Amino acid sequence: MSKDLSHIDAVIWDLDNTLYVQHLTLEEEWHRKAAEVAAEEGVVSDLDEAYNIAELSWKLHKSSSYIFQTEYGLDEKLLHHRIHEKLDHAMAEFCTDTEASFRNCHIQNHIIVTHASRHWALRIIDHIGLGDFFPEHRLIALEDVGFSRKSNSRLPTEKALDVLGTDASRTLFVEDMEHNLMIPKEMGLTTALVHHGQEPQKTEHFIDLIEINAPAVFRRLKK
Repeated sequence: MSKDLSHIDAVIWDLDNTLYVQHLTLEEEWHRKAAEVAAEEGVVSDLDEAYNIAELSWKLHKSSSYIFQTEYGLDEKLLHHRIHEKLDHAMAEFCTDTEASFRNCHIQNHIIVTHASRHWALRIIDHIGLGDFFPEHRLIALEDVGFSRKSNSRLPTEKALDVLGTDASRTLFVEDMEHNLMIPKEMGLTTALVHHGQEPQKTEHFIDLIEINAPAVFRRLKK
C-alpha cells in the first residue's frame, strides 16, 4: 500500500506484538498465566481445563481472560494485574533494528498506548531496549484510561494526542490488531497495521498502511 507520510510528526504505538514479535511461546505463556489465576481464584479446578478455556478465549476474542470474565465472573481488573504480574518479560525478543530505528528517526514525538498493565509495559520497554524513548509519561496503559479499550472508546487516543501535543491529522497510529485502528481512523489519524509475516487477506477501509514490522514503518516515515 502506498501512503505519503511526510505530514506525520508524531506516532502512537501499540506495544505487544507491535514493537516486538510476540512468538507462540509467549502467547502460550499468556494462556498459562490466565489459567493459573483462574485456578487460584477457584473458578476452574483443573489447570489443563483452564488452559483450554484461555486458549479458546484468545481464538474467539483475542484475550486469554475474556471468557473467565464473562462466563466465570472473574473481575477484569484482578485478571489484568495478576496475569501481567506473573508474565516473564524476558520471553520477549529484543530487536536491535527497532531500537536503532527510534534513535535515527527524525520524528522524536512518540507514545505507547497499550491494553497491557503499566507494570508489564515498563518491564517490556526496558527489556527490548526502548526505555530511552518512552519515559513513564509516554506510556498509557489500560488502567490509565479506566479500562477503556482502543476498539470501543476514543479516550485512549484522545489522551495520547494530549500528551503528544499534536493534531490527529499529523499523527500515525501503529497497531497489530485491525479492530483497534477503526476509531483512530474515524478521529482523523493515519493508521498502520504491522503483521509480522501474517499479512491479512483483506485490507479494511480504515487501514492506510500495512508493513511487516516497526522498522518497516520507520523506513516509510523517511520517505
